[in-house]
Amino acid sequence: MTDSVYVHMAEYLANPGIIGLAQSPGDLVITEFMANPAAVLDSDGEYVEFYNNTGSAIDINGFTLRDDGTNSHTISN
Repeated sequence: MTDSVYVHMAEYLANPGIIGLAQSPGDLVITEFMANPAAVLDSDGEYVEFYNNTGSAIDINGFTLRDDGTNSHTISN
């Protein structure tokens, strides 16, 4: 089975060109993530790491991470 992670940027898709969001592929890159680590019994050990490849801040508030199934997490302030 292959695991996949998807990032949905609803505000960017609705408002292309909005300031503070990644504008091009590669502007914001998921460099590392840990999903369901065996060492802990809850979600405390889960994380995702992003790399901002631009010279400006990128607002990730409202981005949703989801897997192939029904699991998702929306990033909030």
